Amino acid sequence: LAGRRHLPAYAGGTSEAAAKIVIDQGGIIEGFHFLIELEYLGGRNILEQFNSQIISTVSFVNPED
Repeated sequence: LAGRRHLPAYAGGTSEAAAKIVIDQGGIIEGFHFLIELEYLGGRNILEQFNSQIISTVSFVNPED
């Protein structure tokens, strides 16, 4: 996928910052794809403001359960 970059995130803050930079430069957020999502950190809620297409290969719900 020429010209596309995949950005890692831990709890959404890094991807949120990257998405803001992309938008500020005139880009469009088509979605996010992560290898691992830690659902209990709530990163998905932060990123949905940019695009609701958020894909995770593996999701962990709560380490206490």
